[in-house]
Amino acid sequence: PAANKNNNNNNNNNNNSSNSNSNNNNSGNNNNNNSSNKAAAAAPPAPPPELTEAPELAALNAEQKAVARALVSWPDAGRGGKGGGGGHCSGEGPVLVRGVFGSGKSRTLAACVVFLDKLLTARRDPRRILLVCQTNVAVDAVLHQLLERYGWDNFARLGSFKSVHPKLLYRTVSLMATRQAAAKELLEALDKRPPEVKEALQAAVERGVLPPRASVWRRRRLVAATAAALDAAEHLGQDALHCPFVLVDEVTQLTEPAVLCCFHLARAQRALLVGDPRQLPPRAQHEPLQRSLLERLWEDGPASARVELSTQYRCHPEIAQLGSSLFYGGWLRSGVSAEERASGLGPGAPPLAVVLSEGSEVRAGQSYRHDDEAKLVAAWLRRALSCGKLGEADFGVVCLYRPQAEACARALASLGINGVTCATVDAFQGGEKEAIAVSCGRSTFSKGGDSFSGCPRRLNVALSRARRHLTVFGCEAFLAGHPIFSHVLAAAK
Repeated sequence: PAANKNNNNNNNNNNNSSNSNSNNNNSGNNNNNNSSNKAAAAAPPAPPPELTEAPELAALNAEQKAVARALVSWPDAGRGGKGGGGGHCSGEGPVLVRGVFGSGKSRTLAACVVFLDKLLTARRDPRRILLVCQTNVAVDAVLHQLLERYGWDNFARLGSFKSVHPKLLYRTVSLMATRQAAAKELLEALDKRPPEVKEALQAAVERGVLPPRASVWRRRRLVAATAAALDAAEHLGQDALHCPFVLVDEVTQLTEPAVLCCFHLARAQRALLVGDPRQLPPRAQHEPLQRSLLERLWEDGPASARVELSTQYRCHPEIAQLGSSLFYGGWLRSGVSAEERASGLGPGAPPLAVVLSEGSEVRAGQSYRHDDEAKLVAAWLRRALSCGKLGEADFGVVCLYRPQAEACARALASLGINGVTCATVDAFQGGEKEAIAVSCGRSTFSKGGDSFSGCPRRLNVALSRARRHLTVFGCEAFLAGHPIFSHVLAAAK
């Protein structure tokens, strides 16, 4: 409230002078403890009471709230406050967040957007926020949280109409150079949409509401896009992409130059970097580029805050415990009970199972395929669907190799099952299903494996998509000889 603004400023001035004396007295201690403090989460300044009680933060856990509260000083950036100047992320380091699978990263980002919007609106500050992700799925996940949890749609979604979720098309801004070309792209994208969606959006195009005019979408508080779409949108002009406050999700999948390019296009003054360095790495040939900006800054860079999201809310505790022991050193916590993830496949169906396949793999170009295993996956899914508790949309098939994903899709289609998603690990990043079948697609294991079957970060993603049931399909020789799948085999027994 405005009435408290002057009081808060006075208190801040008094606190600053006392804090500076305290800092001088304790500088020796700080130097001694510096190395140990790098990995610890830095506590942000305590916000005023009216902010700590913000309704958008009420449902968050303590770790998630710490992320949002680290943004309290952001509106000071470039306004002559303690945040300082107007260069790219100038004045203070970014807020760094490491979050395990299922830790509510999308939900936390949505809460941060609403919270930051409230802070800026209270100051009548028109500056905008940029949300950047590696994948369209991740962008849409945050926007769905904004819509469904907060009823907030003050955003513009940059990207191709074909890549955006149907519910978000009404806020989507095409990357086409003209409105005529954008309207044509939208109508083409509607061909595969349900009739009711198609009719509503066609009517909006005819009324001139869609695609949105630049004069409208440039006033939206949030601009959301993948890093690739943001780069392709440079032709829209500097002002269109000027968003001083940048939130980057899946940052551990982006190369550092890609993130810095986003900062440059947005003319960033403050940044929040969110990711999991134990999941998919950046796609890069050269080893230095395989280390993400989040990993580098967490270890030896400046940061205004470091926060760990260590509680997962997705998986059955037994599935989560497997992932915790294999990939997180055992410190991951579960925020859901076994009762909350009760069986969806009938009484007695375990949360973790292994189904042994027979037959041999075949080479598919530079990759692999195991047709007998694909047929086994399809037969298992047909039986699982007959239980009646879960529908086709509740199942997913995660494959280590693209040819195996295609083989599983064909096997399912031959049984009349067309609503189950069959995809690679990379395509499933950020996604989840009630029941997941992991198809290894291999019958032999060579020491070290390859970049797909031997990458712990990729396998972490594969084994952490299931909410209730995780079933791994593979030949015993492959599973028993594998340094990670051998533990899955033992745990399932």
